[in-house]
Amino acid sequence: MNVQKRKTRGINMLGGLKHLAGAGAVAALALTAALPLAGPAQAADTIVIGVIQPFTGAIAAYGQNTMNALNLVLKEKGDTFGGRKIEFVQLDDQCTPSNAVEAANRIIDRAVAVVGPSCSGDMAAVQPILKEAKIPHFTPAYLPTLSAQGDDYFFRATPGDGPLIRALAAYIKAQGKSKIALAYDTTGFGVGEKDAFLAALKEFGMADPVVTLSYDFSVTDFSGQIGKIQSSGADAVVVLSYENLQGLFVKQAQQLGLEIPIFCGTAAAEPEFLDIGGASANGVVYSAAYSTDDPATAEFTKAYQAAYGKTPSVVQVSAAIAMYALADIWTRQGPDVKGEALRDELKKLHLKTPAGTAAWTVNGEPADSFAILQTVQDGKVVTVKRESIKAE
Repeated sequence: MNVQKRKTRGINMLGGLKHLAGAGAVAALALTAALPLAGPAQAADTIVIGVIQPFTGAIAAYGQNTMNALNLVLKEKGDTFGGRKIEFVQLDDQCTPSNAVEAANRIIDRAVAVVGPSCSGDMAAVQPILKEAKIPHFTPAYLPTLSAQGDDYFFRATPGDGPLIRALAAYIKAQGKSKIALAYDTTGFGVGEKDAFLAALKEFGMADPVVTLSYDFSVTDFSGQIGKIQSSGADAVVVLSYENLQGLFVKQAQQLGLEIPIFCGTAAAEPEFLDIGGASANGVVYSAAYSTDDPATAEFTKAYQAAYGKTPSVVQVSAAIAMYALADIWTRQGPDVKGEALRDELKKLHLKTPAGTAAWTVNGEPADSFAILQTVQDGKVVTVKRESIKAE
């Protein structure tokens, strides 16, 4: 495959853990450094799927959760298609765009599909590479603009931030909150959610935030931000960050006596938010793309819980939908379907799976999805509202 290898110049602004972008790239690829590059015989014997995810670092759970979901689907569907066995090649991007680019460049000559990246900045950074290589790629990344890049090999199995953050803003307005404090991290994900939220405020005729605060992914002390919110006169705060930061924020907010309601973006649906936030997460309302009480995903949720003793999140659901879609195509048409042919088959697909519907619009957005609002009550997740998203 004659594809020019891409450099990382200019992508750190897209997000991810910018402070890890230097020497961290070597460590991030340590897992794949030991993997042999494919020769002709190996390429003919296996169907290679690249898995670009954080396997180490603050949100390393994304990587293992993705692998759990992929392997669970193969346990059901079998791991061999037309005499060729699935080979997953794990590449650790540490949620850092430069690492993701290195990972993509390592795998493009072997992979026929890529699952990931899950981090928005990483996905944005590798899109040109995977598109040029004609490799379909699947992601749960929320950044709305990912589907507006003219990348017809892009498939988002769950909805992006546009409709999800819009639903959150509408709910906040319905609660009568008008003086919003906004806090977000400076990764591509955090900035994307911030932009989506500000757009929703404008759409609904709501006032600009009374205070807007940003912070780096590496922050562990939110006392400065919380103090500014307390003195701002805000009647609600919206926190748009990765789940580990949201968990720290709500915990420290309670400790410092912040008494206004807290609303969070989509990452709060990840289990780590509740793990870190603990009792402080009670009462927080957030937007989500997946719910454990959704009949459309109940079968997968039950199977995942039985296999791993944990409740899946949007990361696992996205990976499972991708694997169900690929397995369906290779079962019906054989393992040689790849590149443009695989893309075209995916675009035509409308498949009901135990994890939800595998069907996409022309832009790679899910054709059948929901915006869900959830809250935490006594340590348990409860669905507040669920509405269908119009496919675009």
